[in-house]
Amino acid sequence: MKRIFYLTAILILSAGVLQGCSAKKQKSQIKVTSRQDDISQVSKAQKIEIVSCRDRKTIAVLKNKDDIRKLIGELKIDEWKSVREIPAEEKAAYRCLLYQAETKKLNEDSKGSMVKMGSLTFYKDSAYSSVKILGLQLKFKITADAESILENFSHADKPLKE
Repeated sequence: MKRIFYLTAILILSAGVLQGCSAKKQKSQIKVTSRQDDISQVSKAQKIEIVSCRDRKTIAVLKNKDDIRKLIGELKIDEWKSVREIPAEEKAAYRCLLYQAETKKLNEDSKGSMVKMGSLTFYKDSAYSSVKILGLQLKFKITADAESILENFSHADKPLKE
């Protein structure tokens, strides 16, 4: 009888230890997922204004959902890797200002105004970007050549839909 009791106690104890290890693994997955969720907020933008940091001029305004999806797709945002810091010598080249329609409140007429929800900053001749969205500032090492992609959007053959 004692053997069965000790064997049962050992099995319960080992099951508890293994369950605890599983919980730690899930917490680390949640952290990665939450960062991915933060960056995925970019795709919710309804208007993107591309601004040159050199002369602070707007070089393109994207309001069409297809143009916004195309930009996000070309930048390969889903493949960006989070980094702790961006090297200090990096100089900002372009900033994408992200806008979303203002939330309509009960018993209030909708004026269709857009509110700024965040921004993406791309650095000159660099593989880094910073994202400021929902009050968070995240830094990433990016996979695409953002400068040339943004320049292509500013020099599009057809005018972008406003």
